[in-house]
Amino acid sequence: MNPVVLPLGRSPRRFLLALLLCSAITVVFSVQGKPSKEERKEMKADAVADEPGGKPKNQTRDIPADARDRNSGGTDPQARALTKLREQMDVTDDSEWAIIATRIARVEELRRAASTGPGGRGGPSAGKRSGANPERDALRAAVGDNLPEAEIKNRLARARDLYQRNQEQLAAAQADLRAVLGVRQEAVAVLAGLLPP
Repeated sequence: MNPVVLPLGRSPRRFLLALLLCSAITVVFSVQGKPSKEERKEMKADAVADEPGGKPKNQTRDIPADARDRNSGGTDPQARALTKLREQMDVTDDSEWAIIATRIARVEELRRAASTGPGGRGGPSAGKRSGANPERDALRAAVGDNLPEAEIKNRLARARDLYQRNQEQLAAAQADLRAVLGVRQEAVAVLAGLLPP
């Protein structure tokens, strides 16, 4: 049986491979050429400014990139989340936001500690980091080493006490946060998962 010869003398595999490679290159170049969201906003602002009676151009291009990143939250996900929360809470005063942000950070820290505790949301692998939760690590070792039930019971009680203390601290931090928020801001914090309803 003779193989089918495609135009230009290429086999079907080579032809498909070349076609696939060309498609991949086209996709890469088209993605790279697509303007970012900020670039699109600047282009729209420039277009409006060029129209008669248009608004003035956005001058953020003249601001150094590192300054823009500091103001917009940069690439840090936590900073971006805080910036978004500030916008949703409509906090314009920097001193007011400093107080709120400090209390949000405390709530987040305690939520992470509570989520890795016994029965927390962290799941089976959440506490496996060494030192993440010493009481949980001690309990895991007792179960894994088949220690006597009295020792397991003792370690379980210590882990439960630590978890209870973390929950109490979290509740206190949430009450402190709630105390500095207005009604709408509180609702935003509830929707963000920072406060219980």
